[in-house]
Amino acid sequence: MGCNAIRTSHNPPAPELLDLCDRMGMVVMDEAFDCWRKGKTRNDYQKLFNEWHEKDLRALVRRDRNHPCVILWSIGNELQEQWMKEGWKLADQLAKIVREEDPTRPITAGLNETQSGYNGFQNVVEVFGYNYKPFEYPKFHDKNPKIPIYGSETASCVSSRGEYFFPVSDNKLEGRANFQVSSYDLYAPPWATPPDTEFKGQDQAPYVAGEFVWTGFDYLGEPTPYGSDMTNLINFTDPEEKARMAKELEELDFRESKS
Repeated sequence: MGCNAIRTSHNPPAPELLDLCDRMGMVVMDEAFDCWRKGKTRNDYQKLFNEWHEKDLRALVRRDRNHPCVILWSIGNELQEQWMKEGWKLADQLAKIVREEDPTRPITAGLNETQSGYNGFQNVVEVFGYNYKPFEYPKFHDKNPKIPIYGSETASCVSSRGEYFFPVSDNKLEGRANFQVSSYDLYAPPWATPPDTEFKGQDQAPYVAGEFVWTGFDYLGEPTPYGSDMTNLINFTDPEEKARMAKELEELDFRESKS
């Protein structure tokens, strides 16, 4: 597919993955965290961060630093601290830990807040990664001409293989039916863009090093754009809630069949 790099997301990768990348010539962005002190879910790593972040980060770098495939250390993805006035200071602490364990490779992060390119975060990392910001590259490069930049997370394609819906629309929020998304590469979640939009952004900014596409292969975990659809029973993790909704749907189907 013309792919030569893998970004691990958003936690330490399996050692076997790095062994394969060493053998196959794939380069790797090795990523540690999906959150710091400010979590994204109730039971996120935030509960362990204060006690464990240094131990975990040092363990990651020590374990993986002898893999020739690793070219970047990532200290995190879409951190909530990006919106904090002095959030960059925590990034700086983490970067210093990494440099103590391996001063030979640059440090990066996957940053989805536009202002992180101008509020101090950009000075903590040696290589700057923007998530879903294809048209921010020129401004960032103008303000920070000496900092290398790349697309740390792009596209967020939600197409279902082999599904094609008509009529075709250019509205990225359409092309949906029957818990599937049309496979014409025209559709994306609100925060993301179709692939060609990112290609255009990089064509207009040839200094961008490349991109990591979310996601590189099919996976379970984010049923976008159907994650909040309460008629889909797989969106319920609590057995009692799932059983209650199943009963409601069954009763609804019964009433519809009678009418």
